[in-house]
Amino acid sequence: MTFQCEVRYTYQDMLALNKLVAKTYRKWWSILLRVLLIVLGAFLLLTFLLSVWLLGDPVEELLVPGIVGALCLLLGVFRHRLNALQSYRMLVKGAEDGRLILDEDGFHEETAKGRSDHPYSAFFEVMYYRERYFLFLDKRHAYVLPLRCLTEGDPAALGSFLEQKCGKPIRTVR
Repeated sequence: MTFQCEVRYTYQDMLALNKLVAKTYRKWWSILLRVLLIVLGAFLLLTFLLSVWLLGDPVEELLVPGIVGALCLLLGVFRHRLNALQSYRMLVKGAEDGRLILDEDGFHEETAKGRSDHPYSAFFEVMYYRERYFLFLDKRHAYVLPLRCLTEGDPAALGSFLEQKCGKPIRTVR
């Protein structure tokens, strides 16, 4: 059995990857950082706004903390989206388009930059999240297999194929 994906990674793919990693591997760190940024940002921004309201004129000494507070608040609220945008921008040029082939021999990636082959035993974990399979080489590196890009093979059979070949259950994340 062979599966083939003609992949063109999108911002949505990177956003799904960032959210998945935050939900699974860095759950408490992600929550703590987000809460800290929101609380700090709200405190600094409210301090600035309160000084403007009470004094009627913005205090120059509080202008910088007000701006920093607004930035912290934005970072806390839009953290995943900003990370996904940065991840998308950091994709290797020429490697964002490619072909992923899964067959009996292993996992093969072909891009304009070259070809890489991996045995299924190289995958640390396989996850399914938001219509995508994520094949993790370690906790920081993963291949994304969007089901929309599948050009050969039955999407319904891909999960059982990966489970059989990797020898690990597929972890479905909501």
